[in-house]
Amino acid sequence: MKKYKLNEITTMQYIFLIHGTQLGVGMLQLPRILAEMAGTDGWISILNSWIISTIVGLIVIQIMKKNPERTLPELLKHYFGKWASTVLTISFILFFTLTAIAELLRSILFVKVWLLPETPDYIILASFAIPGYMITCGGIRIIGRYAELAFFLTLGIPLLYLIPLKDGNWHYLLPLFKEGIEPVLLATLNTSYSFFGSEIAFLLYPMLQRKQYATIGMITGNTLTMVAYLLATLVCFIYFSPDEISRYNEPSVSVLKTIEFRFIQRLEILLFAVYLLAILKTWMNFIWAATFSTSQLMGNPDHKRYLRFFLFVIVLYTVFFNHTFSQNDSLQMWIGKASLFISYLFPICLYGYVLVYERFRRSYIT
Repeated sequence: MKKYKLNEITTMQYIFLIHGTQLGVGMLQLPRILAEMAGTDGWISILNSWIISTIVGLIVIQIMKKNPERTLPELLKHYFGKWASTVLTISFILFFTLTAIAELLRSILFVKVWLLPETPDYIILASFAIPGYMITCGGIRIIGRYAELAFFLTLGIPLLYLIPLKDGNWHYLLPLFKEGIEPVLLATLNTSYSFFGSEIAFLLYPMLQRKQYATIGMITGNTLTMVAYLLATLVCFIYFSPDEISRYNEPSVSVLKTIEFRFIQRLEILLFAVYLLAILKTWMNFIWAATFSTSQLMGNPDHKRYLRFFLFVIVLYTVFFNHTFSQNDSLQMWIGKASLFISYLFPICLYGYVLVYERFRRSYIT
């Protein structure tokens, strides 16, 4: 009997979980950030980050192929022993938890700006936390089903982004590399934060029904994220002038203001409300990863108690403290720096360690 039979996920769910982990509130500001760092060449950084993220994701799959039934805490314990694995697992738990907090609080800030400016933070948080708790309690299979649903419910949004192109100016994109290659490379480093999430495959792989499709699933999930980022960024770069785009905090939402229909006003508000479905799955994926890893570390199969504790703490924080954009920017900056090590460098180093470990092990046996 399979170890995680009750939590098995399909290939489609696996793809949308990876895609959903990467695609969150970052897309709303990404075009402005890229424009400030690399001008209208910033879209090239998205392609660079996609390639890097996909390669790292494939490295994670290669590691998991050697350990198909082990999740991240079990994998670390197998290769590093009890004490070192505990330190590494706690590092991942903190990373997952802080990322979930940053995403959740950022979502609250955007909701206050675009939808409910007079509503207290803890009320908005409760509207996220209650459905999030109900879904996450069901485990990764239920989260995977929600990821599928959210993907198809938001599938029409990219088509609406094509409408502003008729009033755009494609010449804004030319010439390429106006400021040289260096700004593009620096922007690639910043864009990598928007692509991290492939490391969740350390936890998803043992639960994947058809593990032979893990590689194609990883590539597909990363590609979906790249297409979403690239479409929103190119549309903003083409519609707004290079100087104008920096005036908008969330150009991905502001560009939708230009779309007008006779039967609806403020279309961007409606679409932002729909996009919240996608944002919800991002923080749910990370908090599930944190609570599931915690339950394995503590030897308790029930992750619900840790989930309740997390949500209680974050609700308590919003009751007594007023979180701001500048505070969230600082938090995301530190998470971005940590992601370079945890999401990118660690899988590469671990893969090298596994290869050496397996070679010495075979030599010792023979």
